[in-house]
Amino acid sequence: MSEDLPKRPSAPQGPSAPQPPSAPQRTGIAAAPSTTLFRVTNFELYARPNKFIMVVGVTVFLSCCTYLYQMRRYNTPSAAIQTSQDGAYSYQKKSKWDT
Repeated sequence: MSEDLPKRPSAPQGPSAPQPPSAPQRTGIAAAPSTTLFRVTNFELYARPNKFIMVVGVTVFLSCCTYLYQMRRYNTPSAAIQTSQDGAYSYQKKSKWDT
């Protein structure tokens, strides 16, 4: 009699096979098909932004710009080139104490 009844599907026994973690979905230009050369030469398009590196980079850049500005602003010539009447040039170093 039990042979006449349809069998009920049994629930899976034991742990199911672990699924491999899916790769994160890429968005923007990273999702577009590209060559390895393009990815290597445009690395910043595929790398996650790093805030610490950004802050260090901006600080160094602004420091360099400030240094160049100061050098240009306070540039006083330390030497004078004088031309004589016969066309000869003479190079005379100025002293900081001369006014």
